[in-house]
Amino acid sequence: MTGALRSPRRWSVAEYLEFEETATERHEFVDGVVYAMVGGSDRHNLITGNLFIALGNHLPDRCQVFEHAMKLRVSIEKSELFFYPDVLVTCSDHDSAQLFRERPILIAEVLSHSTERSDRTDKFAVYKGIAELQEYVLIAQDVPQIEIFRRRNAWRLETYFMDDTITLESVELTLPVVQLYRRVTF
Repeated sequence: MTGALRSPRRWSVAEYLEFEETATERHEFVDGVVYAMVGGSDRHNLITGNLFIALGNHLPDRCQVFEHAMKLRVSIEKSELFFYPDVLVTCSDHDSAQLFRERPILIAEVLSHSTERSDRTDKFAVYKGIAELQEYVLIAQDVPQIEIFRRRNAWRLETYFMDDTITLESVELTLPVVQLYRRVTF
């Protein structure tokens, strides 16, 4: 998340969704506050694209992979939140709303200076509440480093570097870290 839009009031979910349909930029929605999303760097886009392609080529037809333009809706107690993960995968037959998904098994975020704190803390805390989520992947763009948190491992951190191979267990995909950093220069 980045800066909130200047607004004297809280937005309803319906107002937010209507606004997003015609907005030229993407916005996240947290507790009635709308946050403008910043554009990604070339590294950010290359890494996101590399992961999207690897997942898309690997996944069976019943699964769907989305790259940073699909909203993720999370309902917690009486709150509804909407985020734009860099990559999300869902394999649920019951997760087919046109404008958002709710049941991802994998979420990946490419870290940037403006979002890293939120990706590691606030969003991660929210994402862990998604019953279907099995893996949360954080990918650095300034150094070749990938962090994977898995539900089956009590969300403990696993760190990987350029010469390593990772396995995304939720989708049974094994790939070298170097593949995610293809065409990225440091």
